[in-house]
Amino acid sequence: MQQLVIRYRTQLIAFMFSLFSADCFSVELQKGQVPMTDLAETKEGYAFYFLSTGFPDDGIAFIEYDHANGLYYSLSRKLNILSNKVTRESLDNFKYSYDVLNNWPLTRWPYIYYPEVLKTLQLSLGESPENIDGPFYSAHIPGLGCMNETPLRYGQLFPKDEHVLMLVLLDQMIIFSPAYGRTLFAEYSGVSDWLHAQSTQDWLTEHHQTSDYQYISEYMTGIGPGPGLVYPGIRNYSKLYFGDFDQDGHNDILVWRKSYESNRVNESTGFTLQKNTWQHYEKDLVAQAASESGITGEYLPQDTSEAMIQGWLSANELTWQKGYPSTSECQDHEGELIPEMHDPLLNDPDVLK
Repeated sequence: MQQLVIRYRTQLIAFMFSLFSADCFSVELQKGQVPMTDLAETKEGYAFYFLSTGFPDDGIAFIEYDHANGLYYSLSRKLNILSNKVTRESLDNFKYSYDVLNNWPLTRWPYIYYPEVLKTLQLSLGESPENIDGPFYSAHIPGLGCMNETPLRYGQLFPKDEHVLMLVLLDQMIIFSPAYGRTLFAEYSGVSDWLHAQSTQDWLTEHHQTSDYQYISEYMTGIGPGPGLVYPGIRNYSKLYFGDFDQDGHNDILVWRKSYESNRVNESTGFTLQKNTWQHYEKDLVAQAASESGITGEYLPQDTSEAMIQGWLSANELTWQKGYPSTSECQDHEGELIPEMHDPLLNDPDVLK
C-alpha cells in the first residue's frame, strides 16, 4: 500500500511538472554603440568617429538594423527614438547625411510598477506618486552591471516575434516596438537609496548625528532645513523571465521583485528582506483586438496569483540568478554576476542561487 502511495505521489509530481513546464527563452540582444569621444588613428576608425557623432537630436546611442540600406535606430539625449537612413556622401570624405524616417518620444509606460521607495520620495517632495517622471539618462552613472553605458539594444525577445528595442536607462528597462511605435513593457530593475557603510559613518560624523541603522538613506539626508533626516537604507531589485508559461500560445513576461531594508546596528551585518512579489504580464493580441483600446502589442498585467507564478518559476527551474538582468558588462568583470543584485549583504539565500 505504501509503495502505491509513493508511486501515485511520484506520478502526481511528474504531472504537475509537465503542467507548469513551459518554453522559456534567454535574452540575447545585439548591443548598440555610443558616439566615439576621440578620433581614431585608422581610416576605418576615423570614418566611424564621424558616423557615430552625427546622429540627429544629440544622439547618445545607435544601432544598425538594416546594413544593406544603411538604416539605424538612435536614441537622443531628449530620449526620443529615431529611425535614420544614413548615407555617406562620398568615399573621398567622412561626411554623412541623416534622413530621419521616424521619431518617437519615449514616455512613461502607464502600467509600470512603482517601488514603494519611489512613492515615498515623491510624497516627501509634496508630489503625488502618479507624477513620477518618465525614464531618465545620465552618461555619468553606469547603472547596474554598467548596462546604462550602452543603453540601446535590438533583437527578438521570443522566437518568431517582432524585433524590438530594449533600452536600459539607469534604473529602468524599457521594451519599445518600432512596429507599434510605442513602449510595450517597462520595469524598474533596481531602485535603491542607501549609503555604503563608510559613507554612512562619514555623514553621521560630519553632521553630529546618530543612527539605529547600519546603512542610511542617501536621499533623506538632504531633506529638511537642517543637516537632513536619518532613515534606513532601502534596496529594491527586479528580475524578468520570458516564455509562454501558461501555455496559451501568447508570450509572457514574469517579474520577480525583492525589497530590502538596512539592519539595525545591533543586528547582523547587512540588510533584511522585506518582501517578495511576483507579477505576470502577457501579450495577447486576440484579447487586445476585442478590447476598447484595440491592438497595442503591449505586455499587459494579468490577474494571476503569485502562487501560480512561483509554480511556473519552480517548475522551469528559474532561480533568481537565471532572471534578467544577471551578468555584468563592466570592464574586467564581463559575464560575472551583477554584484548589487546578488550581494551576500542582502542576507537572502535566493540571490545566491
